[in-house]
Formats: sequence, C-alpha cells, structure tokens
Amino acid sequence: MEVVDFTGTKEAGEFEAIPGGEYLCKAVEVDKKETKENKDTMYAIKWKVQTGEYRDRIIFDNIVFSEKAMPRAKKIFKELGYNVDGSLEINTSMVEGQCLALMVESYYQPNPKKLDKDGEPMVEEKNSITYAGFRALTEEEKDEVKEANDVPF
Repeated sequence: MEVVDFTGTKEAGEFEAIPGGEYLCKAVEVDKKETKENKDTMYAIKWKVQTGEYRDRIIFDNIVFSEKAMPRAKKIFKELGYNVDGSLEINTSMVEGQCLALMVESYYQPNPKKLDKDGEPMVEEKNSITYAGFRALTEEEKDEVKEANDVPF
C-alpha cells in the first residue's frame, strides 16, 4: 500500500488564473457547439500558453457566430490569416493548432457552488480574453514558440 499526500492539491476541474497580459498561445482543442440561448454556432477553444513563466497553462474562450459577436469572430479569423472581406467557409480545423498572441485579463467572480463559512459565495479569480485581444504572431514570436516547443509552423 502507498501513502499519497493530497495536501494543497487543487480539486479536479479547478484552474488557477494567470496574471493579465499578453501571451503567445496555441489553440489545442476546438469544439463546435451551440449557444444555450439563441442556438448560435460557437467554437469552444482551449488555448495553451506556449512560452514564458505560464507555459502550458490553459485559457478558455469561445468564438460565437452571432450578429452581435461577428466583429470579434472576423478579427480572430483575420489574425489567423484568412481573407474576411466576404463569405468564408469555416471549420474547426482552421483554428485548431494555430497560434495567436492573446490579450488576457484577470477578474473576480463569485462562485455559488463554493460557499464560505458564512454561507456566502466564495470569490474566485478568472481569466478571459479581451473582446479584440487577438493578433498574429510576429516572425520573432513564431521563432520563440518554435524554440520553446520544438515544433514547426
């Protein structure tokens, strides 16, 4: 029999937020889904930080293809190098595996599933990508990602 010490171990599914700032990230998983309210198509993206102190940390984001969110979707596909001047036939493989620089912000949100000793929701730090916080990598950044991960572009 072995003894395992779980002291200080996070619960499954818990993610510690990273500080706000710009991170070079790769879309490691992209799933096509629908929004709950309007049934709009959306891509749920799992971005992985590729370089620096927070390398291998995960940031979650969605691209929603609704009228209201279309400018953001257009920005993302433009930064990925696609011509967005007209119609574009899209699929998840156009995003998955691609790298972008992401502007991440940190914020605090009550979690009603976790209560403090007084029965109040505990406040947790979360991350999100700003509305237009996407840009293509420079050649120097591509080299940095390649060097850090030993992968070609």
